[in-house]
Amino acid sequence: MTTVLIATAILLVFHGLTLSPKVNGFDSHLRPLLSSHRQAGRKLVEMSASVGFIGLGIMGEGMAGCLLSEGVAGTKEKPLVVWNRTGSKCTALKDKFPDKVIEVKDSARDVVETCGVTYSMLSTPDASRAVFDAADGVLAGVAEGRSIVDCATLAEADMQRMNEAVVA
Repeated sequence: MTTVLIATAILLVFHGLTLSPKVNGFDSHLRPLLSSHRQAGRKLVEMSASVGFIGLGIMGEGMAGCLLSEGVAGTKEKPLVVWNRTGSKCTALKDKFPDKVIEVKDSARDVVETCGVTYSMLSTPDASRAVFDAADGVLAGVAEGRSIVDCATLAEADMQRMNEAVVA
């Protein structure tokens, strides 16, 4: 089964980082729901031989850095596999974490095909559409057993369209 999680703050919850009472519109009454996803998220990452990350802009670089700093990815056994539309950002991440195992791929498709779980943090709905829908994009790499965690802020219609494309 292919799993698609489209969320804004889920990555923070997966890795045990503290949420303030109100983060990105999530009221504190949603905290138990988000907290219940923490264990599922950790298991999802633990089952994966490698962890992917697509989109190393301002938010993506910080999120990928947390995966590396917290030991979630970046080891020989569980490398962080990355791709970005601007390739120099992948090189910059490797330079920033020289002691971590970071593999740079040629396309978003390559990342998704390589990893059991791939996080995506793209800057705009247009960027998400372009990267997901391209011939060598995210959707081209989706297959049984692959999970995509899209952390971008998207319109509901965009999230539904991407979900329908994955489950089709």
